[in-house]
Amino acid sequence: MVTTGVSNDRRGQVGIGTLIIFIAMVLVATIAAGALIHTAGTLESQAQATGEESAQQVSSGLVVFSSVGEVSADGTIETVEITVGPTPGSGAIDLESLVVDYTGAGSGGYEEVHADDIRDIEGTVLRSGSDRATIVLEDVSLEAGDDAHVTLMTSEGLETSTELVVPYELEAGETVSL
Repeated sequence: MVTTGVSNDRRGQVGIGTLIIFIAMVLVATIAAGALIHTAGTLESQAQATGEESAQQVSSGLVVFSSVGEVSADGTIETVEITVGPTPGSGAIDLESLVVDYTGAGSGGYEEVHADDIRDIEGTVLRSGSDRATIVLEDVSLEAGDDAHVTLMTSEGLETSTELVVPYELEAGETVSL
């Protein structure tokens, strides 16, 4: 019989040590995989929420179709009428809670628009793409060559901005596009 110099007891200890290291590696890999799966799930839900929010912002809100002012007898524009409608694919927009930020010449500022300031619709809700509303801003005191900035913010926090630029020549009684 040939002896190799390594006892059978020693070979068994090396095998058990290797098995313990293998089991430890499997446990570490399992924990790492669980953490990766959890992170991937969290990122997926955040991405889905962000996508839905982005789609809502793109497909909701107001479009400004026109803005006009009537020139008073003293040659100034005291009232501005801004005609708006919902963007295509938008849900219902309640104009009762619309916030208007008016900045520019003669700006006294508007905090919110009331039902009395809105014309051309039944109630104050724009329900379909064909609905239009005229928002009336009074006491703006715009003169020839003035400009102003109007931001309309819906209750969902969506903003629509428009610039009002008054022509350099105004004639009393005329209605001018701004």
